[in-house]
Formats: sequence, structure tokens, C-alpha cells
Amino acid sequence: MHLEVQFSKQFDKQLRASREEVRKAFSDSLQLLLTNKYNFSLNNHLLTGRYIGYRSINVHEDLRAIYREMYGERGMVMVFEVLGRQEELFK
Repeated sequence: MHLEVQFSKQFDKQLRASREEVRKAFSDSLQLLLTNKYNFSLNNHLLTGRYIGYRSINVHEDLRAIYREMYGERGMVMVFEVLGRQEELFK
């Protein structure tokens, strides 16, 4: 199955503005997600409320990446939408 990863403009901006250690941690988390989607350290789970239909993974300390999965003719697309601290995302 084909898998594509995309980033929203907001996510891309947030990631570029992050410290190098956060960018590295996200890269590591993304690689783990692509090889073992439910690895315990990712705490990959469905969200409710404001982000219903989205998923969240751990990135670094209390930083989370919010993404959604879509399926199309070519396979699955993971679209990363928001990067932020838990208290900012889930007020």
C-alpha cells in the first residue's frame, strides 16, 4: 500500500520555528510512526472534541503532533495539521 505524508502550512511553520532538538524529535517520531504506528512511546490515539477524527502522537516532552489519515485511490495519506504543547492544543 502506498503511503504519503503531507504537512499543512500551519504545521510546517510551527516545525520550522521549533528548536533543532524538537525538529529532530519529530523526525524520529515520524520514522517510528511509519514503521510501527502503535509503538508505546508514540501514545498514538484518536482524539475527540475539537479534533474529532484526528490522531495525536508524542513528539518531545509535552509536545504533540496532530494528524489525520485519509484514504484515496493511491493509498493512505497522513496530513500533519498542528504541532503544539498539550495545554495549548486541548484547552
